Amino acid sequence: MPAILVAATAALAGAQERVSQAAQREHFEARIRPVLIEHCYGCHNSVDKARGGLALDDRERMRMQSDSGFAVVPGVPEESLILQVMRHEIEGLEMPREDGKLDASVVADFELWIRNGAHDPRDAAPSAEELTALTSWVAKFERRKRWWSLQPIVVPEVPAPDAWSEHPVDRFVGMTKIASIGMIGFDHRRIGG
Repeated sequence: MPAILVAATAALAGAQERVSQAAQREHFEARIRPVLIEHCYGCHNSVDKARGGLALDDRERMRMQSDSGFAVVPGVPEESLILQVMRHEIEGLEMPREDGKLDASVVADFELWIRNGAHDPRDAAPSAEELTALTSWVAKFERRKRWWSLQPIVVPEVPAPDAWSEHPVDRFVGMTKIASIGMIGFDHRRIGG
């Protein structure tokens, strides 16, 4: 019996590790790489520009020491220069230069990524052709066409009424959310009456 338990525990740990790696890869591909491509590759790449001695288009080069320090120290966001630069905490090194300060949620994504070990599936820098394709206006336009604000307006199907409320907004919120904020038993029909 103990051998089966050990094997089951090992299998579960292995599955969690794969899920964790898959989640980390998804985080990198969805939240980190697009920002690097959009805001950093133009000035910090392995092909023709590595301003400040820093290339951000390759895992190995991203973790090397640049002229100003280490951009990414996996597991240690406090020592990762990229966060200080993104937050505009170092005078003269405010990045990205052209686009202004990045949204706080983007910086938080980078902090989480670094804190969790800075998983980076990139084994090699892109070729000159790949870099051009990634940073071209056509590629930028294709990425921007996926922004939520540029999606067509859709009229969602209203969920079926429940016993608590027939109001369409209440049906979208749902009983689970209403219960989580302690509003069970609240009679919304009595407001203003």
